[in-house]
Amino acid sequence: MKYKLLAFESNHDSLMAEDLLLSNGITIDPIPVPRHLRKDCNLGLKIKEEDITTVESILTGKIQYHIYDYQM
Repeated sequence: MKYKLLAFESNHDSLMAEDLLLSNGITIDPIPVPRHLRKDCNLGLKIKEEDITTVESILTGKIQYHIYDYQM
C-alpha cells in the first residue's frame, strides 16, 4: 500500500487536520515529520494514497499543509 505524509505549519494545524479527517472517516496515523521536511511542526499525518483527493477536499482552504510521498 502507498502512503502520503501531510506536514503542517503549526501544531494547531496538525491537530485541527486530525480532527477534521477523523470526523470524515479518513484513517490517519500521526507520525513525526523528518527534520528535512519540517517547518515549525514536527507532527505529521500518514494517510493512504487512495484517500488524497478526499483529504484535499476536506483540508483545502482551512489549513496550510504540504503533501509528501511516504516510504516505509
